[in-house]
Amino acid sequence: RGGGESSCRPDDKLAHILGDAGMILRDPPVLHLLLHETVRSLEGVVERNGMPKDDQMLVLLAQLITLAMSAPSLVKERSHTRPPVPHSLMKEFFPILADAILERELRDSDEEEEPPEADGAAPNQRLVELMTEDGV
Repeated sequence: RGGGESSCRPDDKLAHILGDAGMILRDPPVLHLLLHETVRSLEGVVERNGMPKDDQMLVLLAQLITLAMSAPSLVKERSHTRPPVPHSLMKEFFPILADAILERELRDSDEEEEPPEADGAAPNQRLVELMTEDGV
């Protein structure tokens, strides 16, 4: 080909861009930042008595985290499609995590009034299942 045209097809370029973006997002400091912002967004949702699925920042963060966690397979398969956010992440995991944040805040406010008791509460079993079954 002449004229400095690229020999890559547009689909190859998109696959390369998605894979590269995912690998950058997967870098530990960047992923930590995304996860930290996710928790902060969830705290904001709890404060506003909102629903996680309705918070646009949380949806965007979920998309970025999903891209990060899918990056190795995107690169390997040269995929040009953005991976979908797992349904369970927005509909189950985030609401359960928001509930845990609310419980923590309520417990912390109670401890200001009363002496702290030993906290032997077991973690939410469904939360544990979701954390182990999804890559995100």
